[in-house]
Amino acid sequence: MEPHIAAVTLVGLAFPFRGGISHYTTMLFEALEKEHRVSLVSFARQYPLLLFPGQTQLDDSRVTFVVPNERIIDPVNPLSWLKAFLKIKKRGSCLVVFQWWHPFFGLCLGTIGHLLKLFTRQKVVFICHNVIPHEGHWIDRLLIRYALASAHKLVVHAEEERKQARRLLPRAKVVSSPHPTYEQFRIHGISQREAQARLSVQGNTLLFFGYVRPYKGLQYLLKALPEVMKEIDVTLLVSGEFYEPRQGYLDLVASLGLEPHVRMIDRYIPNEEVEIYFAACDLVILPYVSGTQSGIVQIAYSFMKPVICTKVGGLPEAVVEGKTGFLVNPADPRDLARAILTFYRLKNREDFASHITTMKERFAWDKLIAAIKN
Repeated sequence: MEPHIAAVTLVGLAFPFRGGISHYTTMLFEALEKEHRVSLVSFARQYPLLLFPGQTQLDDSRVTFVVPNERIIDPVNPLSWLKAFLKIKKRGSCLVVFQWWHPFFGLCLGTIGHLLKLFTRQKVVFICHNVIPHEGHWIDRLLIRYALASAHKLVVHAEEERKQARRLLPRAKVVSSPHPTYEQFRIHGISQREAQARLSVQGNTLLFFGYVRPYKGLQYLLKALPEVMKEIDVTLLVSGEFYEPRQGYLDLVASLGLEPHVRMIDRYIPNEEVEIYFAACDLVILPYVSGTQSGIVQIAYSFMKPVICTKVGGLPEAVVEGKTGFLVNPADPRDLARAILTFYRLKNREDFASHITTMKERFAWDKLIAAIKN
């Protein structure tokens, strides 16, 4: 391991922007701050409005996760990239840690990284949440290579992502460290009974959480429910903003006769409400047809909730079959229904929470920090 690093600079999204990357940056800041002097260079703007499919990019939660940061980077303003570089260079941190999540930011983050690599002795590390985006374009690989080539080291959260990074950049140093657990949403400490009462649901409850996008496979979960309900009654909570037309899903729900059993909450779930949805459910389902890894699994584990994930990307690496959840084939409603029914048959016999507690030891933030620094 390298000697103690006195100063670290993070480069990434933070409050007032919303979403998983912002939450991740905040928690990494707090974890690093236990041993280092940490500064954070963030974004003055994320996406131009024309490129953003949601309602707002800003976090309007009543409970916010805030760390000190300087909002400098505008992905479409090269002068801001130079300003960020000069700011980081002046600080003289031994380590600069970039968050990487989408090729749209390849030019700005890559340019800052290359300038640091050329004109300073600061070590540049990129934490890659998605090496390649879920829904890509041919130009993406050029932007990805440009940006990630500026790093001395890449840190990924799944072995599949490590292989993908090495295929793009064969000479790159790439290490894999599991995605840490999100604990900050445990705010109220409410029981499942109270959470279900607040959501006006009861009994067996499933949760699909997060933005609704094509790669997340919600349609296959909906198609699995009629088979499940031949044996048990369930309610599915679809909790998250739709980034594609909702009507197609509503039509599918109607055609399957699922209206009494599916609740669609088409909005970004603010921080103070996340706990309610996870506390209310028995099981969290990620029916993705493609993917890398997901912070949703880590939120579920923080609430001791088992998961069902498809066998795509790095998702299988976060699940112990029959202990912390179940793995199913992508785009396979029958296999998904089988796993849901298996869970409910085992629910009162298998101690999922105990297995999740053991599994969570793998997902500590200090393990990620060690991977960054080694």
